[in-house]
Amino acid sequence: MSYLVIQGLEVETPDLKEIAKLSGSARIEGIGNNAFRLHDYKTQDGVAEYCANAKLDFAFVPQPRKLSDFGLVAMDMDSTLITIECIDELGDIAGCKSEIAAITAQAMRGELDYPQSLRKRVGLLAGLPESALTAVYE
Repeated sequence: MSYLVIQGLEVETPDLKEIAKLSGSARIEGIGNNAFRLHDYKTQDGVAEYCANAKLDFAFVPQPRKLSDFGLVAMDMDSTLITIECIDELGDIAGCKSEIAAITAQAMRGELDYPQSLRKRVGLLAGLPESALTAVYE
């Protein structure tokens, strides 16, 4: 058994149906907010292009796996594993959330590389007490 996992900010039913058709998937299953598992895909042809145009993330999983099958998982935590952008929330506490969000947007458009973006955003947080991290965590 194989799975094609689809995730995005807004996953529309017509997109899921088209991806299922492209991939030859037998069944669509909801697995979370805006996350879906398409069962038994037959081909990967056209899926990457479609998902890129629809602004959807995707992963081909050749067989069912559990988290315990992996020794290490590395990912961007914010808005991937959790539903908030921690640095934005720290910026909110520091009174500069919109400035931090603007820098993030520049980086997402390719106008800044990651190190530049991180330095600029963290620089805006200078002087923020350590307790702010606990506040965002809670």
